[in-house]
Amino acid sequence: ASERIQRQIDLLLDDIEKSAAGARLLQVHRQNDGTALIDRLTAKAGWAASLQFRDFRFLWASTVFYSLSTGMERVAVGWLVFDLTGSPFMVGVAAAARMAPFFFLGILSGAIADWLERRTLLWFSTLGGILVSSVMAAMLLSGATHVWAVIGLVAASGCVFAFVL
Repeated sequence: ASERIQRQIDLLLDDIEKSAAGARLLQVHRQNDGTALIDRLTAKAGWAASLQFRDFRFLWASTVFYSLSTGMERVAVGWLVFDLTGSPFMVGVAAAARMAPFFFLGILSGAIADWLERRTLLWFSTLGGILVSSVMAAMLLSGATHVWAVIGLVAASGCVFAFVL
């Protein structure tokens, strides 16, 4: 394994040596017994350094959970529509109903986003999403599930989502 790593380092050094900046870096490397370049090549990427900030951790965590939840919603709605109808076409109709508001409301949502204060827009968008999700949950729990009601609620969710982005 160490031979393979050494071979990869040698190939990397050859690539670095081909550029002018790389040649200067290797010159510094040779003057410092090789420790500076090896440390630089094997150092951690530092991508996690931003997680030391509390606000960024909240933003990152909320983005992860939001992305996971919207992905699960898409799968769950597709599954529900297929379970209700047995038709792949209706699953496509539901997906189109979710995405059509992006096309039709894109310019309007952008203009409103420029006009309203950001927190107000996010507050109303979140409230709209909660309302749509609550109606969908109540409908599913009551057992009064009709495919066109689901598609209508998915379209309403798409309208709300168009203002979030």
